[in-house]
This record gives sequence, structure tokens and C-alpha cells, in this order.
Amino acid sequence: MRISELEDKLKRDASLPMLPQVVVKVQKVVAKDDSSAKDLANVILSDPSLTSRLLKLVNSAFYAASRQKVTRVTQAIVVLGFEKVRNLALALSSYKILKNLSGGKILKEFWLHSLSTAVASQALAQVHRRTPPEEAFVAGLLHDVGKLILAHYDETAYRRVVDEVIGGKSYIEAEKEIFQIDHRDAGLALAKTWRFPPLIETAIRYHHDLAKGSLRGEELDIMGVVGVANLIAKNLYGRHAERRKHPVEQIVQVAEELLGLTQVDVDNIAGKIGEMVDQVAESLGISIAELKRFAEKGYDKAMLSDDDTAMIEMDQELNLERRRLRAMYEISSMLTQDLPIQDFLRQVLVQICEAFEFERAFLATVSQKERMIKGTAAHGPQASEICAKIQAPLEEDAGLIALTALKDRAFNVLDIFNTDLPILKDERIEMLFGTKNLVTLPVHVGQAVVAVLILNNCQRTTLITEKDVEALKTVANQMGFAIEKASLKKKA
Repeated sequence: MRISELEDKLKRDASLPMLPQVVVKVQKVVAKDDSSAKDLANVILSDPSLTSRLLKLVNSAFYAASRQKVTRVTQAIVVLGFEKVRNLALALSSYKILKNLSGGKILKEFWLHSLSTAVASQALAQVHRRTPPEEAFVAGLLHDVGKLILAHYDETAYRRVVDEVIGGKSYIEAEKEIFQIDHRDAGLALAKTWRFPPLIETAIRYHHDLAKGSLRGEELDIMGVVGVANLIAKNLYGRHAERRKHPVEQIVQVAEELLGLTQVDVDNIAGKIGEMVDQVAESLGISIAELKRFAEKGYDKAMLSDDDTAMIEMDQELNLERRRLRAMYEISSMLTQDLPIQDFLRQVLVQICEAFEFERAFLATVSQKERMIKGTAAHGPQASEICAKIQAPLEEDAGLIALTALKDRAFNVLDIFNTDLPILKDERIEMLFGTKNLVTLPVHVGQAVVAVLILNNCQRTTLITEKDVEALKTVANQMGFAIEKASLKKKA
């Protein structure tokens, strides 16, 4: 594969969207000298999902940016500063997209290594004092992103790469042998497509080249910080072969040459990483506890036993369950607040997507008088554009959304064109949402269906569980209660 071929694939790949416009706007606002905290806050607030995740991360134990809880975006900007908020927005948005790539499923240790490198990069930057710590964090988080890209485009071939690495080769050697390019090339192609800041591109490109070479100034600093952090992470959580290749003595020598740090500095940072990784993983909703435990014991993560794998999967399920319970609690709490109904509904759609791992969520209002269904609220990539096109007569042959309202029942469909229900073969659904993994649920006020909740994720390969469908029915009931409450308030 040539780099130009990969760059062309990235531009045409509908399953790998561009970074959200909100991140592009954040970068533009930060770059302007006359921008205010209010200007930046207004941009971030336009994306409810980014807003909630940013506030959650700012209030996490890892950042502990303020002794008081940060409840407003403007407060976060004042506490952290423009540059930190920009970098956190980039990290959160990148992670949200990349975690859904299919290739990530075979790189069991990817996020453990990336998070370890990220927190080590930030800690090194704080000691070195030449690189902004949050920029170092983002660079560390994304330094190996090319592995996900290569695995995304050819998962079978990347399994061979992992096998070669287990056999003793480096990732770069194995990737070049099988793909003709390596993860640095793939990562740089993504960085250019997504228009990452120049220093993040530098970290992706040079994190294995731990010689000063032609790099100078801030480029040399970011390369050194991420490069040394990469070695520390490998020494702590890498495979046996990686640990042998990168003993502590070598890491200390490189840290001294590139960053002027001592063994005491390196030991102090390495000693803190485990706790910091746990804190960041919790705030991002990444389940790594079991995987980290096995790595600390020195097990080869690609060679876990069936029992070990089952324990990791159980931990992941428990983490998902915690996220869903937290979402239900947040929705219940919002019901007690005096939020405008449209704001409440949008926030509920955000919570659903985050907790149940849907790509997009919509609410379509049912008008019995006009015998029509129209989209009224949305969340997710291109969701607003799609929502404006959701319009159908309230008739059984009008498709899945209308059928949900008329039959007053939920539908959980893996693929519309592989179902036994001929009426679900709806070209409009295909055009708007794609055909994969659609869930629709009626929303009631009393006995009447007043809206339809529509959820989809074309990346998902299995149906959501009946347990999740029942949980979503509860959410739909809460939405109905809020709609009824708003209607009564309006009449009063």
C-alpha cells in the first residue's frame, strides 16, 4: 500500500468521519488573539456531547483543576486556559471516533499503551517545562493511531502483524513487511486529513526516532517527551520482548540525553503512571482494569487464556453497565430541573448515544391531526441534516418509523434487508440512516404515542440486548413524561 493510496482512502471513507466541526471552530477561536472565554464557550456549547465529556474530564481526579466542582464551560476555560481546553477537545473528539474503528478490536492493549504514553508524556512535560503538558498528553494519546488505521482497513493482515510482533519483530518491521508502510506513515496520513496541530504530527512521525537529527526547538522537545513516554509505557505494560528491548537503564539514558532528566525523575514518573492511567480511563469510560492487571503480572496480552479473556470481557460489561446506570441517573436528575423541553430532549439523546454506544439518535414527533411524523431533535454526525429529512405519513406502508407509532411497539433490527418483515424494506431508511442496526421506540403521553425515538449505529455488528431495549423503553417513558410536563406548563 502506498501512502497516497491510504490518504485517498481516508478522504473517501464514510466510516471514518472528519473531526467534528466544533473542534475545527475551537482551533480557529483559540488561534485568534481577540477571542474571549465566552467566544470559546459558545463554540463548545454547540456540541452537548463534547460539553458533558469535557466537564467530566476537567472534574476527574486526574486533572483536579480546581478544588471546586467545575459546572460551566466558561469556568473550565478560566481554570484551564484556552490552549488546554483546545487540546482536551481534540483528545476527546478523536477518541470518540477512533474507539469505534473495527481494527481496534484486535489491538487489545492499544488503549492501555496509548493512555500510559499520554499520562507519561504529560508528566514528563511538567518536569521538562518546555512542552505544554496538555499538548504532550494529546500527542501521547494519538502517537500510535496509525495502528488503528492499518487494522481498520485490513484486520486480517494486521493480525499477522501482531503474530510477527509476538514472535519477536518490532511493529515497524512487521508492518513494513506486510503493508509496505508502517503505523507512523498511516498516523501521519490521518493527522493531515484531520488537520492535527503541527507538533502532534511531529510526535506521530518521530516518536521512534530518538536521535536529535534535524529537529530543533519545540519539535525536538515534543519528540523527546513522547518518545521517552513511549519507552516508559512499554517497560511498564509491554510484552516480554518489548521490556527486554527497553530496560530502565536505556530509558534513563535517553531521557537524560533528550530532556536532561535524571533517574530519580524517571522513577518518580513511572511510579505515578498506574494510578493516573486509572483516573483518565475512568473519565473517558475506557475499561482497562483487568487488562492492566494482567500486563502488570507480565503476561503477554495477545496470548491470554480463555478464562483471562472472559474476565476482561466481564470487566468491560460491568463498565458499560455503570455507564448506563449513570446515564439513567443523569436523565432522572434532569427531569427535576426546569430545563426547556428541547434542551432536555437533546441532552437525553446525548446520554443515550454515550451510554448505549449509538452513533446517532433522533426524536420524531407524531401529529395525529396532520397524520404525519417529523424529525424534531437529533444528536450525532450529520444528525441535524438527517433530522430535517425525517418526514413520513402516518401509514403502515410508510416504513419503520411510522410502523413504530401505529403498532405502538419497539423494533430492534440488525439489517432492514435481512428481516422477515417485508414492510421494513424501506428505501428512505436506507438513504437516511443506512440499513444496519436500527432501534425505534414509541414515546407515550398517557396511552397516546406522541413521538418515536430512533437510534442507529452502522458500525455495530450485533443486535442490542433485550435488557438494553427495556432500559431504552424506560428512557422513552421519561421523555414522554417531560413532554407531558412541558405541555401542561404551556397550557397553564
